Amino acid sequence: MSLTATEIALVLVEVESDCVGHRLTDAKPLADEPGLLLEFGRTEIVLATATECARIHRASRRPRTKPADDFCGAVRKRFEGRRLATLVQVDGDRIVRFDFGDAGGLVAELFGRRGGLFVVDAARIVTHALLPQHAKRIGTLHTVVDHARTAEPQPRFGDAPSCAIASTYEPRVDAAALDAAKRAALTPVRAEKKRAEKKREKLVAELARADDAPKLRRDAGLLLAHLRTLPPGATRVTVDDLHDPGGAPIEINIDPRLGPKGTALRAFKLARRLDRSRAIIAAEIARCDAVLVHLVERERSIQQVVSIDNFDSLGHPASAPRAITGHRKDRARTPDEKKPYKSYTATDGSEIRVGRGAKENDALTFRHANGNDVWMHARDYPGSHVVIPVRRGASTSDATLREAALLAAHFSGAKGEKVVDVTLTERKHVSKSRGAKPGLVSVARARTITVRVDADAVRALVDRSRDT
Repeated sequence: MSLTATEIALVLVEVESDCVGHRLTDAKPLADEPGLLLEFGRTEIVLATATECARIHRASRRPRTKPADDFCGAVRKRFEGRRLATLVQVDGDRIVRFDFGDAGGLVAELFGRRGGLFVVDAARIVTHALLPQHAKRIGTLHTVVDHARTAEPQPRFGDAPSCAIASTYEPRVDAAALDAAKRAALTPVRAEKKRAEKKREKLVAELARADDAPKLRRDAGLLLAHLRTLPPGATRVTVDDLHDPGGAPIEINIDPRLGPKGTALRAFKLARRLDRSRAIIAAEIARCDAVLVHLVERERSIQQVVSIDNFDSLGHPASAPRAITGHRKDRARTPDEKKPYKSYTATDGSEIRVGRGAKENDALTFRHANGNDVWMHARDYPGSHVVIPVRRGASTSDATLREAALLAAHFSGAKGEKVVDVTLTERKHVSKSRGAKPGLVSVARARTITVRVDADAVRALVDRSRDT
């Protein structure tokens, strides 16, 4: 159950003196639910609009945040550094307005499924909405949407409710975030496990066919031994087994297009091929077994995680299955060869590759990336090529794109800048001219994304390096 209007009023009384008249120093999107963390000096305010956990309160501990999205960028651009003029509850309802004077305000509708966060200008016109379903309200006067107003129970959290609210809702949010993270991590693992199991079944069937090699040789030998006695044009013959005179006669099919001799020679050839493939198939089965063991262990370790705070320590959920379905060019690399890139793990578990230097940039882009992989580079600055491997038919989330762009900005000549433009395209649109210097490429069909460099987000990404 979300906060009631009365409980929201008590929170505003509690936090008003710490917010009103103070400057907004930062705003960050919440990582585990739709909402923002607003910072007024040392005071941190949680604004969350989740269906069952819509609330406002002073943060008792710093919640998990993620890199700024478009909505958070609009909040920062409009209000960062400005003093909060008023903090009011609209019409005694579950709606809170942060008023920053001529700059407009931030409106939080805290009534669950139909609620949301909105940036409004001084005339109360909606300029930005947090949730996609509210895009149609942009450009209109902010008005209260119809929502259920039921009789309110007695306030649950006392006159200074923030700590009690945090202790009530944070475990719920953490549990929901952990479940979502587990599902996201288990999905690719289970998909790879299913593919590995199917591949193993196919290999076992191929190995069973390889066991037919002795029978093929026997039938081919009998056809050649009885070649002069076989009736012309026959497609199926019965012959005595010369290796077992007392045994039952053997029936052999003859390909009418090849005749008895051609059928026998093809059987000998197929038997030789099956013999050669037996060792290869057995090695592939052993390899599949090793991958399946790893995946089962991976699945078990994910399911046993009990806290969202240490979930990232598991690393990338699909790291092992590359033994079966990884990039073809990566498989050719010997174990002792140093990779030309560093690997980092995005918040959603995706891999982000960053070139180590100019020559390594070329190797990453042209030998370790596929055509549909995402390619990035800090615009107008020297720096690392950045690649996000993308499986066929899959897509890359906006959050991962922004995290990769942060790395592109960090590992470039733009390091230290607050706002950096990053070029983004697919790897197939990147080319290199003959004689061009190492790392120098030509890019077509590119677009530019602008990122505000968040030192905390960059530090978190660098800490999730897969090479340490």
